[in-house]
Amino acid sequence: MVLSPLEIVNIPWYILTSPQNHSETMHFFQENKFFGLREDSVKFFQQQILPCLSTNGKLILEGRKEFCSIFGSNQNIFALMLFHRYCQLFKALEELPWLQMGMVVRLL
Repeated sequence: MVLSPLEIVNIPWYILTSPQNHSETMHFFQENKFFGLREDSVKFFQQQILPCLSTNGKLILEGRKEFCSIFGSNQNIFALMLFHRYCQLFKALEELPWLQMGMVVRLL
């Protein structure tokens, strides 16, 4: 039996989603058999939703009883990974010479 390179090498993928596209993104990967990656190598986690603040630090209201909110930026990706307990990545970083990060916004 001949193995493909993706079956020989384990490439961990950590995919940041939003609450609006989390399920759809997971389903997309499942439908496409994780694009040849090992299913246990693909981890999904969601962005945080944060309240909007004015320039003077006050909460912005969207309506009479609702706060305006925004997704946390991609700048806090490592904090989110720690929050979601993907600490094995950080252990692996000690052994890796580099880490590739990329971003695709609104793929689906």
